[in-house]
Amino acid sequence: MPPGWIALASVAVWTALPLLGIEHDVDGPRPDKFIYYAVYFFAGAALRNVLTARMIPLALLVPALALAVAWSLWAARSDAEPSVPVVTQVVVLVSVIAAIGLAQRLPRMRLTRPVEWLGRHSIVAYLVHLPVIEVLCRHLDVPSSAASYLLFYLMTIGICVLAILIRPTTVFLYAWPARRRAPERIEQSSTPRPTFSSAATRR
Repeated sequence: MPPGWIALASVAVWTALPLLGIEHDVDGPRPDKFIYYAVYFFAGAALRNVLTARMIPLALLVPALALAVAWSLWAARSDAEPSVPVVTQVVVLVSVIAAIGLAQRLPRMRLTRPVEWLGRHSIVAYLVHLPVIEVLCRHLDVPSSAASYLLFYLMTIGICVLAILIRPTTVFLYAWPARRRAPERIEQSSTPRPTFSSAATRR
C-alpha cells in the first residue's frame, strides 16, 4: 500500500476520532497517538525521493517557516489544542518540511557531522528516548529546575547514543527480520535464460 495513502488515512482517522466520541490523548498511553504520529512517518516515506533529489524551493520554504514560527508562538502563549484537530497534524508536517529545507542549506562541516550521524540513526533515538525519560521521571527524585531538565536531557542523549553504538547487536529491535530466499530459488533466478533467434524459433 503506498505510504502516501496511509498518511492521508491517518489524517482522516485523527480528524474523525472526536466525531466518534473518542477524545485525543497524545500524552497518555493511548493507541490514538500512533494514528497521530503515523502521518509523519508515512509522509516522509512518500516524499523521500522528492526531498533527497532536490532542495525545497524558497517559495515553499519561506511560507512554511513563517507558519512554523507563528504556530510555535501561538502554542507557547495559548497552551491549548486547536478546535479543529487536523490543524495540528498539517501544521507540524509543514514545519517538519521547513526544517528539512533549512537542513538542506546547512554547509557540510564538522559541527554538523554529529547531527547527520544522529539523523541516520534517528529511528533508534526515537524509540529509545521515551522509555528513558519515563524511567528517569519515575525513579530519579530531583527538584524541578533548569539544572534537572539539563541533567535529564544529557542522560537521555547519552543513553540514546549508546543504543545507537550497540545497534549492530540489537538490530532486531528496530527492523523486521529479513526474509531469506531459498538457495535453489536464488540459483534459478541468477541463471540466464536461453534465448532463441527468430530463425531458430521459426524452425
